[in-house]
Amino acid sequence: MKKLIITTFCTWILSALLYAALTDESFVTLTQSVDVNQNVLERYLTTQVMSPNFGGDVYASYQILGTSTTRQEVYVWVLLQEYYPNHQQLERGTGISAPIVLHIDHSSGVSRIVNHTLPRDGSYYPSDLHTLFPLHISIGLMSHPTRLTNRLQRQLESELPLPVSNTY
Repeated sequence: MKKLIITTFCTWILSALLYAALTDESFVTLTQSVDVNQNVLERYLTTQVMSPNFGGDVYASYQILGTSTTRQEVYVWVLLQEYYPNHQQLERGTGISAPIVLHIDHSSGVSRIVNHTLPRDGSYYPSDLHTLFPLHISIGLMSHPTRLTNRLQRQLESELPLPVSNTY
C-alpha cells in the first residue's frame, strides 16, 4: 500500500512538471484569474465574433472554462445566436456554439479583449483544441458538450424580450 501511495504521488509530481515544461503553464497559474468585465465580454462576443446574416441581433450566453495569467487568455464556451423579429415572436438566424480563446491586454491598467481565436472545423479541431487550450480544458472539450450548449440555449432564450418560434 505504501508503494502505491508513493508511486501515485511521484506520478502526479512528474505529470505536473512535464505539463509545466510542455505548456509553459503551472497548476498554480491555472487557478489564478484574468479579470474581464462581463459587459465588455458580452459586447465583444456579440459584435466581434459573429455577424448576423438575417438582419437580426446577436445574443450571447457563455461559460468561462478557465483563464491563464501567463498567456493573458480567457477560455470560454460560447453560444452566439442571431434572433430576428417575425410577427410577435423571434426567429433563429445564424448561430454558433464553440470554445473560444479571448486574448487580453492589461497594458492600460484595464483588461481589454484585443482579439480571439476559434478552433478550426473538421480534422483540424482536435489539434487546435490541444494547441489553443490548456490540457485540462482541451480534454473536456474533445466531445462536444451538448448538455452545456442546451443549458446555455435555455438560459439565453429565457432572457429574450419575445418568445422564440419553435419551427426551424
